[in-house]
Amino acid sequence: MKRREVRRAVEHDEPLGALLARLGEHAALAEGRVFVSGRRMSARHHLLRAGDVVEIRAPRETSAEVTLLARDAGLVAAHKPPELPTEPDRQGLASLCTAVAAQLGVPQVHAASRLDVGVSGVVLLAADAAARRRLSAAKQRGAVERRYLGITTRPPAPPEGTWTAPVAGRKAETRYRVLATAKGAALVAFQPVTGRLHQIRVHAAAAGCPLLGDRAHGGPPRVVAANGSVHALRRIALHAVWVGLDDGFRVHAPFPPDLVELWRTVGGDPQALPEGPEPTTMRA
Repeated sequence: MKRREVRRAVEHDEPLGALLARLGEHAALAEGRVFVSGRRMSARHHLLRAGDVVEIRAPRETSAEVTLLARDAGLVAAHKPPELPTEPDRQGLASLCTAVAAQLGVPQVHAASRLDVGVSGVVLLAADAAARRRLSAAKQRGAVERRYLGITTRPPAPPEGTWTAPVAGRKAETRYRVLATAKGAALVAFQPVTGRLHQIRVHAAAAGCPLLGDRAHGGPPRVVAANGSVHALRRIALHAVWVGLDDGFRVHAPFPPDLVELWRTVGGDPQALPEGPEPTTMRA
């Protein structure tokens, strides 16, 4: 049975553990899903006060595995499954960062960029102070390049260009190129120059071509195949396919099988998918 979110106002002082026991939420604390007045809790003996608001978020349902793609000293590239957040969120501690830290046997790692839940692909992470300095210096000199592939509802016009609309009031720039089209969809390569929250998704939607499965930005929740069958979309059709630094550290994460199959479903030609690890060149 799917667990639902619990929100409870505390009526009298009592230990947090006592409330969790009554609610049958014994595992929620260890999973990082318990918040008291907006602050994540980890101590069962924490004393709740009358008027506190306790929130227990529903657990994220995922069995996805995190794969390490490359490593150079403390710099690590990992493949983020679409189901996981990059960093712990209000649904718990399960995330790309915690999974990578566990695999490496280190207390924590820091992500150079964040992929949204629903988006998959390669993420760079720093596992030590030297790697964090390396990433910070690369970002300051504009030397971190990223490429994405996505499937949009229709091809943007013109077929190659740059979107510069502000995102959340901040300057944003995304270069794009249409690689192929199908009935009611397009395969598009993206190069985000800036790194705003949901940038590619916001820009694509503003251009009238939201990504398939991106319900938050107007994308359809399902597609109809050529044979008339209806397919529900359980993720956003966007994948971080390539990340590189100017010092030679470059990592490729091929378009995943589920998005290849989606491209086939909407009538797309699989031969249009880029095969090699090098990014698609786009004009500034």
